Amino acid sequence: MTRRPARCCADWWKANVAGLAGNIGLGVLLGLTPELFLFAGVPMEVRHVTLSTGQVAVASFTLGTEVLTTAPFWLAVAGLALIGALNVGVSFLLALRLAMRAVDISTVDRAHVYQAIRGRLFSRPLDFIWPPRDAAGGPMPEEAR
Repeated sequence: MTRRPARCCADWWKANVAGLAGNIGLGVLLGLTPELFLFAGVPMEVRHVTLSTGQVAVASFTLGTEVLTTAPFWLAVAGLALIGALNVGVSFLLALRLAMRAVDISTVDRAHVYQAIRGRLFSRPLDFIWPPRDAAGGPMPEEAR
């Protein structure tokens, strides 16, 4: 290897080794930590949104308060909301699908349920975050839930 390609390779490693080592270490820790805790009798999970929020928080503290005025910071915060919504949405859909198959709901009826959920999601998306109020404006009674 001549001197020039070796220098380019060394410069690349110098610029990227911290990120690579951090991500590899994080992957190993995320993969092993739940299993080690389970071996000790403590069930523990690490969620994507928790990990991502921690990364944004550490980056914010490292970069200082001036990062709060930048667009990339707020895009990262919006990304956290998107990750949370995807986690909840996928979990909900998988649980719903399993429940409908467990009670042997027909394929046609399942399609109607999915269509109704999509319709509500696009017409009144806040109903999936806050419970809807009844016609009188108060919270829904317990027996209606």
